Amino acid sequence: QTAEVLQMGLPTRLTYKSLVDSYSKVLPEDAIRFWKLFGGSKENIFTKALFYAFRLDPSTYKTGLTMVFFKSGDLAKLDEVLKSSSHWKSNNDPKKTEVIKRFKQYYIRMKWRIVFAQLYATKQFTDLLEEVRERERKREEERRRIEAERKAELERQAAEAEEAERL
Repeated sequence: QTAEVLQMGLPTRLTYKSLVDSYSKVLPEDAIRFWKLFGGSKENIFTKALFYAFRLDPSTYKTGLTMVFFKSGDLAKLDEVLKSSSHWKSNNDPKKTEVIKRFKQYYIRMKWRIVFAQLYATKQFTDLLEEVRERERKREEERRRIEAERKAELERQAAEAEEAERL
C-alpha cells in the first residue's frame, strides 16, 4: 500500500492526530464543539472538514486510515493557507466567518448524506418487504384456489360415486 501511494506521487504524509493537534487551535471553540458533537471527535473527519473549509483541492491529497498523503510541495501550500488563518484580525473577519461556515457545513452535509442513505435503505427494504408479502399473498391465494378445486373435485367424485351406487 505504501508503494502504491508513492507511485501515485504522494510522498509526504502526516497523521490525522498531528493535523488535529496543529490546526484545532486555528478554529474557534464553537467549531471544535461542532466537530466533537457531529464528527464524533474522529480525527480523519476533522481533517476532511478542515480541507473542505479551506477549499483545498482534493486532487492534492489522499486520505488513508491513519494518515493523509500529499503530493510533493502541496503540504507547504496547506501550511501556508492554514497559518494565514492564525492572523485573522477579529471574530468578524469575513475569511474566518466563511471558513467556520464551511467547516460546519461539511458536518451538516455528512450527516445529511448519512440520513439520506438510511432513508433510502429503509425505503428499499420496505419496498422489498412489500414485494415479498405480495408474492406470499398470491401464493397463499393460489394454494387456497387449488385446495378449493381439489375439494370440489373430491365432492363431485363422491357425489358421482354415490349416484353410481344408487343405480
